[in-house]
Order: sequence, then structure tokens, then C-alpha cells
Amino acid sequence: MGYYSDVAIECGQKAYKMIKEAAEANRFSPTETFKNDDTNTIIMHWKWVKWYEEFTDVKAINNVLNKLDDLDEEAEDNNWDYSYKITRLGEDPEGDLEIRYSDKGYELDSISYSTFLNMPSHIEYFEPKQREIWLDGYFTETEAKAICAKMEGKTFYKFHCKYSNHAGNCRIGIEVNHIDTDDTIKEMFYFAALGELAKA
Repeated sequence: MGYYSDVAIECGQKAYKMIKEAAEANRFSPTETFKNDDTNTIIMHWKWVKWYEEFTDVKAINNVLNKLDDLDEEAEDNNWDYSYKITRLGEDPEGDLEIRYSDKGYELDSISYSTFLNMPSHIEYFEPKQREIWLDGYFTETEAKAICAKMEGKTFYKFHCKYSNHAGNCRIGIEVNHIDTDDTIKEMFYFAALGELAKA
């Protein structure tokens, strides 16, 4: 339970690096990331999250935004490296919309509810890199083979499964091409695996 929001931050390249570092340090990476080629800025989008200011992960993002306020004010004109605009849309889109921006951030594209649903054509999706995640625990080779066969290509992550065998103790690895955190991807794998088990 709780109150959920959609949150987007459009920011300059240097601001993006600072926000990304804080997000990753707190396992709070955005759901998806876009590049706006018109302004050479980045849009980070968190879908349906509990964006409570007292939460450690949200505090970390806000701390970066506070630093960017000063950096953007001191930056040269027409330099958006430290600029940002953050938009939070709550569960009630008619009455809960918050926008905050740095000194020059007000010039960035206005991110609205319609933007969340349909990104403009000039914004290109950032393709995440393929990466490998190893699950916790060990299985027999028979179990590992069966799990990999059942889970291959499943869910929107399109899991590619493999296993390693060390003296009969097998670990399962999954390869994905997505920007979600390792923990989020693991949770989806376990959830989907339980669903496959229920079908058996």
C-alpha cells in the first residue's frame, strides 16, 4: 500500500551523471531513460514509485538537486550542463502535480502527464547494455537445466538463462538488456518462476 507517483527529471549531461550516481548508490535507478536530441539533455523517468521525501533514496536525489541549484546558477549562459527540471505526478493527476527546476531549468521541456504516456518524437530511448546477473543459491544440474528451460525468454525482460556447475553445485545466471536494478530484475525472475511452477 501507499501513495505512488510518476517522476521525471530532465537535466543536462553533468547533472545527469550526479543524479545517476546518487540513484545507483541507493539502488533507485529510473525505470527508463531518454535523450532529448533537441536540447542534448537527458530525461530520467521513475514509473509508479513511492516518492516520499523522508525516504533515503529520494533524499539522496533531492540532495543532488540542491547542489545543482547553486551549480546551475553559476554556469555560463546557455549552458545546461547543471540544469534540471523535475516533475512529480501523483495518483490524482488532476490535483497532485509538482514541478521544481534550477535557475535555467525552467527553459527545459515541460514534462506533463501526456509526456509520461507518449514521449515526443524527438526524444529517443536510451538502449541499456546487455548485462549478466547471478541469482543467489545453488541447484542441482537437473534443477538448473529445468529452470533455465522454463524461464528462457520469459517476461518483458526476455530472460536469457544459463548456469555454471562447480562440483555439482549450479548457479543460475540471467542476461538482460534493461536498466532496472539487479534486485528488481531478480524479484521479477522469482515471481515469474513461481508462476511457471504453479502452471506445472
